[in-house]
Amino acid sequence: MNKPDWEGRPIKNLLEEKLTIPPYQRGYAWEEDEVGDFLEDFFEHIKSKNEYYLFGQIILHVRKEPTEENAQYIDIIDGQQRMATSVMFLSVLRDILKEISNSCDRGIETEKNLQEVIDEYIVDNFDKKYVGEVKKKGGTSFNLTLSGVNQQYFLEHVQKTVDRTTPKRDENPSNKKISKACSLIYKMVKEELAGCGNNLHELFNKIESFFRRFTEEFYVCKITTWDAGQAYVIFETINSRGKDLEAADLLKNYFLAIKRTDPGLAEKWVKMVNNITPSGKPTQFIRYYWNSKYNFVREKDLFYEVKRKTTNSWDVDIFLDELFRSVEVYLFLRSPEDNRSVFETDELGDRILTLKRIGAQSFYPLIISAVRNKVKEQQILGMIKGIESLVIRNITIGGENPNQYERFFNDLSLCLQKNGEAAVKEITQKIMDKIMGDSIFRERFRQYEPKADKTFVILKRLYSSEYAGLEMEIKSSRKDVNVEHIMPVDIKEWDLSFEPEQLAEWGCKTSDEVYQKYLYMIGNQTLLSDVINKSVSNKIFEEKINEYKKSKISENLRIAEGAYGKEWTPTSIKKRQEHLCEIALKEWPKG
Repeated sequence: MNKPDWEGRPIKNLLEEKLTIPPYQRGYAWEEDEVGDFLEDFFEHIKSKNEYYLFGQIILHVRKEPTEENAQYIDIIDGQQRMATSVMFLSVLRDILKEISNSCDRGIETEKNLQEVIDEYIVDNFDKKYVGEVKKKGGTSFNLTLSGVNQQYFLEHVQKTVDRTTPKRDENPSNKKISKACSLIYKMVKEELAGCGNNLHELFNKIESFFRRFTEEFYVCKITTWDAGQAYVIFETINSRGKDLEAADLLKNYFLAIKRTDPGLAEKWVKMVNNITPSGKPTQFIRYYWNSKYNFVREKDLFYEVKRKTTNSWDVDIFLDELFRSVEVYLFLRSPEDNRSVFETDELGDRILTLKRIGAQSFYPLIISAVRNKVKEQQILGMIKGIESLVIRNITIGGENPNQYERFFNDLSLCLQKNGEAAVKEITQKIMDKIMGDSIFRERFRQYEPKADKTFVILKRLYSSEYAGLEMEIKSSRKDVNVEHIMPVDIKEWDLSFEPEQLAEWGCKTSDEVYQKYLYMIGNQTLLSDVINKSVSNKIFEEKINEYKKSKISENLRIAEGAYGKEWTPTSIKKRQEHLCEIALKEWPKG
């Protein structure tokens, strides 16, 4: 058996190879948070003076097919998410370069020359090397082949040049993640390029710098083996034995080494972990605590920063004392429905619960800092109201990257740590100043398509706000109430034959495009009791409204009574979208 080969190599070396993700591997799985972290790390790296960035390990298995003479294939056993995301990043850079090339005015000599340079650069660095390989006889083959579930979508919408401003919808969950990842990469790269304005030469130079520093300075530990069994032994050794050694475990071992004479420390640590584990993560908690008091740190650097801060037994005692006392507020933030004893104000718990249900966490350090610094409960409620408006306006509906707010809340936490309760008014105002303005919010809301797990939360709050005091059937959970698509997902019974002038008015070319564009908009979704929802199913609108009239949710009566039109068309959806927007502006105000 050949020994495995271990070597550190820049990512460009792997991108030039023909690599395959075997069909039995899972599909693309990175969420937007992981993709956002990857981009944040990259942009931090290029602003630093570091010569390289360690991007993790890639385990490869070189195999030969006995049915094909001398045919050799390289399978990715571990690292497929990093490799796929790397190709997406480079593909986005290529497509933005194409946008710049298309913007060049060939009547201007300097721009004509720039266009030729860009087009040649795309062919030499993207097509021939890292994304695809142009064959002499025409056509293109691609260096990375994904597993079956992603292969065709990845080829058509990532590896080939596409219009990034209109991402292609796909119902496969894994392909949806690819689409969202590309959209997020495109958005974040564009934000980094904003300082260049319309200077085409400066834009090209900036992207060239991104390309060069990523391909040359992002290093991986490349592990190559020629035996499949050996490949998986290595994989299990790295991932199974090492998976428990997160920052929390490393810190526990470090603290126990310093506090050898404290027999109770291990018991206290285990108690903390057991309290946290059902709803949270120990490493996450320690990081949020750190960011509530000290300079911002990412999870990968947490152990080293804490170790640097706690060099003796006295330091460890102080750190752990405050850490242990912060567990209760962290558990409240993670599960406010189960830990209402932390605060007396029900409204505070209700708003934290809303934030939990829309996946907001970046504000945790500020609340941990507020409790530690004995800020009054009503003052914390004032901050939480602002945070809720910020998160829902800017992130949930506005589509901004939540990762960028981690540093913002760290800055606020440090301000509170330094100045105590006296800083609360200033901090609350800074939150309000950060909230998206009404005009921009209206623009974003007009096209708002809520993620499936957010629809119930947003509609419940909008309905509760507009129709407070009326009899409703909206509970705190979704057991009795479902999300209803008025124009249904299964459209077979609906007549979607529209006149050309109608299609033009709605910004569509075909009836199918109408369905794709308007189906998931919040204006096409409402809440119905489970019984009524099952009865209307995929019926036509004229039959649905008879059932809507039975609902105790007043908005459904408005729909049934024709508040948005006697027929249900994109015009109705847009009108209702505007109505819901006005409610949202009041429910989550800027000031």
